[in-house]
Amino acid sequence: MSSSRRWLIGPALAAAVLVLAACGGSNNSSGNKNTAGKLAAGVNGPGKPVDGQKKGGHVTVLSNGDVDYMDPGASYYQFTYGVISGVVRQLYTFKPTDTGTNPTPDMADGEPQVTDGGKTITVHIRKGIKYSPPYGKEVKAADIKYGIERAFTPAVPNGYINNYYGGLVGVDAFKKGKAKDISGIETPDDYTVVFHLSGKGWGDLVGALVLPASGPVPEAYAKQFDSVKGQSTYGQHVLATGPYMIKTYKPGKTIELVRNPNWDSSTDFRPAYLDSITFDEGNADASVATRRIVQGNSLANGDFAVPPDQLKPLVRGSNKQDLTVTPGAGMRYLGLNTTVKPFDNINVRKAVAAVLDRQAMLTTRGGPLVGSVATHMLYPTVAGFDQAGGFEGSGYDFLKNPQGDLNLAMEYMKKAGYPSGKYTSNKPVLMVGVNSGGGKSNAEVAQRSISKLGFNIKLREVDSGTMYTKFCQVPKAKVPICPNLGWIKDYSDGGTIISPLWNPANIVPAGNVNFSQYKDPELQKEIEAAAALPGGAARVKAWADLDKKITGLALGVPYLWDNTPNVASSNVLQINQAWNAGQLAADWSSLKG
Repeated sequence: MSSSRRWLIGPALAAAVLVLAACGGSNNSSGNKNTAGKLAAGVNGPGKPVDGQKKGGHVTVLSNGDVDYMDPGASYYQFTYGVISGVVRQLYTFKPTDTGTNPTPDMADGEPQVTDGGKTITVHIRKGIKYSPPYGKEVKAADIKYGIERAFTPAVPNGYINNYYGGLVGVDAFKKGKAKDISGIETPDDYTVVFHLSGKGWGDLVGALVLPASGPVPEAYAKQFDSVKGQSTYGQHVLATGPYMIKTYKPGKTIELVRNPNWDSSTDFRPAYLDSITFDEGNADASVATRRIVQGNSLANGDFAVPPDQLKPLVRGSNKQDLTVTPGAGMRYLGLNTTVKPFDNINVRKAVAAVLDRQAMLTTRGGPLVGSVATHMLYPTVAGFDQAGGFEGSGYDFLKNPQGDLNLAMEYMKKAGYPSGKYTSNKPVLMVGVNSGGGKSNAEVAQRSISKLGFNIKLREVDSGTMYTKFCQVPKAKVPICPNLGWIKDYSDGGTIISPLWNPANIVPAGNVNFSQYKDPELQKEIEAAAALPGGAARVKAWADLDKKITGLALGVPYLWDNTPNVASSNVLQINQAWNAGQLAADWSSLKG
């Protein structure tokens, strides 16, 4: 899996991938009292327009960074999804307030028909949907087929297609050049797509049909861009099927969306109030950008969160109506590398989990307003969360005290072979964290906590990109501890978290997201068996059981389930995508009436 979308990255882009906690919770000893549902209730209705929205107008969205790929076949980043969700329609998607559990038919004309024990999925698509200029033709089933097939080619760098769609019949032959198409995708007529699964690999293709690669791409138009040497240039010429089309795209600077003249609102559930939206990129200072939004008009935030030091003034001041806190999905955790001693010892890992002050990790990021103390890896809004222990967790003693328990940690160190309960070597233990914002504070809390066990923690602070690409995602770097890791789901399936992060088969030399590198054949077998199950109760239980197992092995220390705070000018009624880490839903937001 690619890391471009799923990793939580640090300070400047923290909320681009900032993950969210639940719509509600319990006020318990773990600090899991979540206020997000209350704060967002007046803004995010159940998929319906909110009173006070008006048609027309323009909003500018301030962001720090750029999209990863404008091409829907390659897109795999929260901010990108927020930009193109109103541009490129796919077979299924989510309404803004859905947390990723109940897909809404988009290009599809109804629910998928699942037969043959889950191995055959039939989808009928809507008639009358046309592409934007300059193409303008009607979308056909063959365009869905081509859109998926091209995502398997080297010209389209897709980060998830092999994992979720790799079980289609004929994929291997297509990838090896032995077949011109994927035989497991059939189009018996212009408005029907039939998917055939081999029974191996990912068994929940229905869930994965919400991803952008299921959007239509007409071969007759896109082939010219897909056939260029190297990477496809279709991202510079994307055809719209939603209410907005791309007027201009200047990478790293500006994206301008305007109305798609060929969009028929009768075929779409999106209200699309705004006439145009501009994404103004390069706003590196989140504090400056936040003040600009609050003090200005027709502005909203994109890929950054409201900084912790500005949350309280917004909540308590006259501008509190401009702040929303969106519940969604995700978690942060401290990574422990099991290939580096002494973290190959399960009792040392449990000692680290026991001593970590997870409550301080939450406090340094802004307190209960921005999340809850995590107790396991599956988080609120992911299927299997309750079965894995819910907010209270699975009952492991080393995660019971959110403030940390030094005495218990020392007992685990004794079990690991350290009679004094403290680590005996003074050799520096490298910890690589981010160098600013809440991530920096989290890394420093981790350093102080783990040092209590006698470890000589050498904290190296770098920017988030360097942290991942030079250290935490590179096995040969042999980094023992990475305190700023995190992950978000692709949709509400536990496998979208468990499989990439802990399947031993996913350990690779570069871009590695399985930081623990725990190589247990039995664990791999269990993960792959769960992945092959079709959607349903058995699949949910399998992922929940694996969550308990992985948490019990202390292959990482979960410490935070996040909320995403967003801000908009007082004349903007912002709607945020709960399913997409709180990104602004530009196709649902509006100016106030």
